[in-house]
Amino acid sequence: MLIRQGDARPLAADRNLACTLALAAGALNTVGFYKIGIYSSHMTGAVSTLADRLALGDWAGAMVCLGLVTSFVAGAAASTLLANEGQRRGLAGIHALSIMAEAVLLAGLAAADAWVPQLWGGLGFVLGMSALMGLQNAVVTRISNARIRTTHVTGMVTDIGIELGNLLDIALRRRRRAEAAVNRQQIRCPCVGSNRCAHQPIEGFYNRVLAESGFVG
Repeated sequence: MLIRQGDARPLAADRNLACTLALAAGALNTVGFYKIGIYSSHMTGAVSTLADRLALGDWAGAMVCLGLVTSFVAGAAASTLLANEGQRRGLAGIHALSIMAEAVLLAGLAAADAWVPQLWGGLGFVLGMSALMGLQNAVVTRISNARIRTTHVTGMVTDIGIELGNLLDIALRRRRRAEAAVNRQQIRCPCVGSNRCAHQPIEGFYNRVLAESGFVG
């Protein structure tokens, strides 16, 4: 599930990876929201809120949103550096090691939060989770050639819309071909019928002439 890359990956591997890591991302997002009311991987919302806080002059709130975005980007960058180094060294399981590192860091983050629950008012925990979500999303984006995301719901919903559009397009083209076939049949039948009607009197007269002439018994 975390060894093959790109087109070499079977569909089942992408499906299992997406379901497993999306489940983890959803759980972590929920924890962050109940912790301090912020989703740790919702970068669209973080950037929008950042602009809103800046417009209102809420510098503290703006810094929180900026910290989330920075942490997410840092996690994705760290994942990329790790993957590049692993590939240079010929490590086939470098992406699996990245996810293992995420699990270890997440366990450490949970332990730190349990021992120091008020670390930066809970903000340190959410910033750490945001970095891990960036790491995770970079892993699955890279290993699948951007076919799947585990924290980027907008992209997944967009992909669903695109595939639905393709299915509708196929269905409509099939319907148009079927209607065209019916129309061709409707046009062909009167033409064939009129040709037969036109030839029947001539054919009947020709047969009578042959019969009277004794050529046909």
